[in-house]
Amino acid sequence: MRYLVLFLAVGAVFGLVACSQAVIDDLISRYITIFTSKVAGSGFYLGKGYFVTVNHVFYDSLGNYNDSTEIIAINFKGFGGAKIVKKDNKFTVCKMDWYNEGDFWDSFDKPVLGTFVFWIAPYNVNDNIILAVKGGIVSALNSESFLVQADVLPGASGSAVFDGNGNLLGLIESLFIVESTTPANGKIINTFIEVKKINKSILDGL
Repeated sequence: MRYLVLFLAVGAVFGLVACSQAVIDDLISRYITIFTSKVAGSGFYLGKGYFVTVNHVFYDSLGNYNDSTEIIAINFKGFGGAKIVKKDNKFTVCKMDWYNEGDFWDSFDKPVLGTFVFWIAPYNVNDNIILAVKGGIVSALNSESFLVQADVLPGASGSAVFDGNGNLLGLIESLFIVESTTPANGKIINTFIEVKKINKSILDGL
């Protein structure tokens, strides 16, 4: 299995990203694909072997958190096993037993309503993992999460979302559909991604 990167300028992504190409390259290199016995998901590499993802990547068929599931992690250097080392009410931190390069990530920020954000999400094309860089506008937020009107494919849960400067804001939790009806336009279907906010406390104890 190979890693390819597909840059999709959705919403003029690269006209709204203020960070350098070197930062973009680093973000791409930190993308993790996660396979468990039940599902596939995504994660963000924090450094020194640790990556973070959302809890439901580890849910079993009954919706229970399974901390004993087998985990395979894939990055641009290869693949191997990983173990859960930390969990809170939103996120799970795992450590890879075969890769520990890099310093800890330290660029965190909070989302702002109406501002541009972007993310790196997976696509599977002929058994190649394609990473697409996409973007959108924060359309709603609360104390725990925020919404962006966009679409993602299965396996994007845990993908990291950044502001235009490349600061980490959160991880994609879910995709949901909102249907509405108007006299003029009939049925309107909008898709949103919910992003769980994250902060530097995720590094505590690592």
